[in-house]
Amino acid sequence: MPQLEHIEVIQGTDEWLAQRVGRLTSSRAYAAFKRNAPTKADPLGKYSAKRAQLVAALAAERVSGMAAYEAPFRTEAMTRGSELEPEALAAYEAATGFAMVKSGFWAHPELMVGVSFDGHTEDFRRVAEVKCFWPAAHLELLEALSGGATGLAAVPEEYRYQVLHEVAWVPECEQVDFVAYAGQEWPEASRLLVVPMRTCELPLDAYRRDVVDFLAEVHSKVEKIQAWPPRGQGVGNE
Repeated sequence: MPQLEHIEVIQGTDEWLAQRVGRLTSSRAYAAFKRNAPTKADPLGKYSAKRAQLVAALAAERVSGMAAYEAPFRTEAMTRGSELEPEALAAYEAATGFAMVKSGFWAHPELMVGVSFDGHTEDFRRVAEVKCFWPAAHLELLEALSGGATGLAAVPEEYRYQVLHEVAWVPECEQVDFVAYAGQEWPEASRLLVVPMRTCELPLDAYRRDVVDFLAEVHSKVEKIQAWPPRGQGVGNE
């Protein structure tokens, strides 16, 4: 089993959202680790402003026990994904022969990390990350694959950390498939795109180290909130 504790909730429900509060989840991973363009002074590139915003949001969630936002942010693309995901998984199963299951929410017992899998085999040896793109984005991935892109490099940048997060805590996983599905409006021959990745070839050790560093920043922010007010700055002090 994964290095995670299983929590039996249905994805998208209030109970599922409550489990995510204060945790770094796969959908938040890009904001945590996206970097700006590298420079001579900083060859790796500085982390984007979204990282600091996410640190603050997660710290606020941990202190309050409430989601950082009044209602979950939901785009048309997310709605489309939810509607098409069962069809996408069925197409993936038919193409690969692997039966996939959904299993609620998984929480790390020591780190404030959570995972909701789009699909996985019963033994967790294979995990699927499913996206149902609008036609233009689907075409972009199709052209990348046609041009020879493979593995994590073929996955659109905004989803690479999500893929890493999904399998970083699942030592038995041998392969993660990035699955793109365009829906019935797209030609059948290229409606389903699958980017296979062997987990042994992914930078999972480095990703786990980055997660620990990120969570340390969140913890530091929590400590500052809990230590308020600083000495000499209490209410009524001059």
